[in-house]
Parts: sequence; structure tokens; C-alpha cells
Amino acid sequence: MAISAAGQQKSFSDLQTEFGGSHPITMGEYAAFRVSGSGNTIDMDDFAGAVAFTWDNPATDLNLPNNALVSTGSSTGTANGIAVIGFAFQPADNRVRMRYGKGNQSTPVTFSYLDLDYTGADPDQVEVQLNWTAVQLGTGSFTNGSGATSGNYNQIAKQSTSSNSGSFTGYIWSAQKDTSQGFGTASLDAGALSSSGVALTYRFRAKDSSGNVIATSALSNSETIYVAGTRSFGGGGGGGGFEP
Repeated sequence: MAISAAGQQKSFSDLQTEFGGSHPITMGEYAAFRVSGSGNTIDMDDFAGAVAFTWDNPATDLNLPNNALVSTGSSTGTANGIAVIGFAFQPADNRVRMRYGKGNQSTPVTFSYLDLDYTGADPDQVEVQLNWTAVQLGTGSFTNGSGATSGNYNQIAKQSTSSNSGSFTGYIWSAQKDTSQGFGTASLDAGALSSSGVALTYRFRAKDSSGNVIATSALSNSETIYVAGTRSFGGGGGGGGFEP
């Protein structure tokens, strides 16, 4: 329930009920939740209409289409498959914007977009946690999350002006087989065929300017990652979908 309107009665207890916290209650503890005013002078009416920070549900808002992160490529030369996701914190629109795409050696990655909205005062920063286990099969060159560590939180790019062409914090999964690596298939599998692989999930947390966690989202749905490159003796050059 939002804090009462300007000019109406408010109490420290109202702030604690809405935003949490512990005793003893201090005004400064809630400065980040003001909807008006700034600086060190804080008035109770600065909180008029303020609501606690709440994430929408990633399992609903960021539910990817089937095989969105599945890509295979085949060629007599270098073959690869690539899947990419990225996130941008866009406070002007009260959301995290997600982009996702896939490609191979003959098809460039193109992106589609989804939004995870939130209510409440804008946080100072947003972090994402990725969880997955990918299994490498075959001889090839692999990129497995492009430096992210499963289970760790990473700060995502913050855009002052919301834009699909602005900065996104991206993560890449790819498998490539080139002419020095023989024939056959190199693959990276998280949740598709290998029983040891675990499909990707992700969640978000908002932080204030002091680095305190304001709120953590629910977990997303599981998203299968499968990328592969196949070198063959003849034909090829394309790629396609995959039905695990």
C-alpha cells in the first residue's frame, strides 16, 4: 500500500511497514524511497505516494520462445553456432530490457527484446544472476557464458536514455569447429541432450547507492542452450533449429 498523499498524516511506522527496516527507525534510512525532495533535509511529504520496490515475474515477462538459444551450423570450412543474451537497466522506463538472439557462420545474430518491469523508486543499480551448466562435446573452440560464473551476480549496464542501440551487458555461448580441428561436431549443451547439462535460469536484484539489496526477483523459467558447429566433407553452410 502506498504512503498517504501530501498533507495527510504519516509516521515512521508507515515507512517501515511499506519499505521494511529495523529499529531504531531513522529518517535517513528511507531517503532512497523519496518521490520528491533531495539532499540532507527530508520531509515526511517527500514520501507521499511512495510504494515499495517490487519486481514483476521473470518467468512471465522474460519467457523465451522455444529454441530461442538453440543454434547449429554446418560447413566444409569453419562451422559454428552462437546464442547471445544481454541486459540493460533502463530506469527511465522502470524496467530491465533483455535482448536475445542466435546465429551461425552464415547467419548473423539478430536480436529480439523482452522487458521485466518494476514498481517503486528507481534503484541505483541492477544485477543479474545466471545459473547453468554446459557440457562440451567434441573437439572445437567454445565460449561458455563469456566470463560469467554460474551462481554469481553481475552488475548490468545502466542506460540514462532507453535505447536498443545503447549499452547491454551481454553473455555468449558458442561452439566452433574450424579446419584445424577435423570433421564432425563440436557442441555446447545446457539442458538439451546431455544429462549432465543444466538449462539456464536467471534472476535480478536491485541495489541502492550504498550497495544494499532492495529486492530480489523470482527465478525465470529454464531456457535450453544448445550450440553446435559441424564440419562435413561436402555441402553445408547453413544451420537450423533443434528439437531436443
